[in-house]
Amino acid sequence: MGKKGTRLPDDWKLPAEWRAYALKIGLSNKDIDLEEHKFKNYWLSMTNNATKWNWERVWKDWCIRIIYGGQL
Repeated sequence: MGKKGTRLPDDWKLPAEWRAYALKIGLSNKDIDLEEHKFKNYWLSMTNNATKWNWERVWKDWCIRIIYGGQL
C-alpha cells in the first residue's frame, strides 16, 4: 500500500512560497487572501475523505482554476 494522505490542519495558514506561486501566475494579494480563506473553509468542511498527498499541488490547481475560470 502507498503513502497515505493527510487532512488540511485546522490551524493551516498559507505558506509564503504558496503565495509567491499565486502571485507569479497572476493573482493579486487581495485575491490570494480571499482564496486562502475559501480553500481552508472548503477543505476543512469536507468529511474524512478529504485527504491529499500533496497539499501544495492542490493549492496550485486551485489557483489555476481561479485564473482560467474553473477550467483546467
